[in-house]
Amino acid sequence: MPPPGAIISARGLLAEPRLAFSSIAEASVDLLAERTGDTVFAAVRAGGDALCVRRKAGSFPIKAFTIDLGARIPLGVGCGGLAMLAALPEEEADSIMAANAPRLASFTDLPPQALPRLVAEARARGHAVNVSRAPGVVAVGVAVRGADGALAGSLSVAAIESRLTPERIEQVARLLRTEARRIEKAQQPAARPEPEKGTG
Repeated sequence: MPPPGAIISARGLLAEPRLAFSSIAEASVDLLAERTGDTVFAAVRAGGDALCVRRKAGSFPIKAFTIDLGARIPLGVGCGGLAMLAALPEEEADSIMAANAPRLASFTDLPPQALPRLVAEARARGHAVNVSRAPGVVAVGVAVRGADGALAGSLSVAAIESRLTPERIEQVARLLRTEARRIEKAQQPAARPEPEKGTG
């Protein structure tokens, strides 16, 4: 059995990328909340789960707090989790859905048999749309990748149904994709300067 110090150190290494993602995503979450007026979420992947690390309410008086800050839920539950699941290779996503099936049964708004269809639809359109997480609320989300190209997390926006019409969903999805690319770029290591000619 490893000494306690080694366990703490390993946990710290695992937490570090999540903290980095949360920090980098903060500006994008704030900007999206300002631009849309609605509630914005940032989540990170935690194995077969999504962990909500940022939440920001916009200026619209009716808030859509569909997921609590710090909540950990199975991938596929919530729009950010659905976007992450859809961004995974099909075989890996299928394996996660199978492993999470017993837990998904407790989410009455998401029948396990409906999840593969929702994942396929999200893959086809390039973003996830979830209309069943909370009554009268619609959400749209996109996946975000890390510096190594692997799935890192997601950004999503939730609002009351009347605010997220099909046309506005497309507008919000474009904003989300722009900020997702910004976060991905910010995670990349700084490019090394090329050596000057003649310096060897």
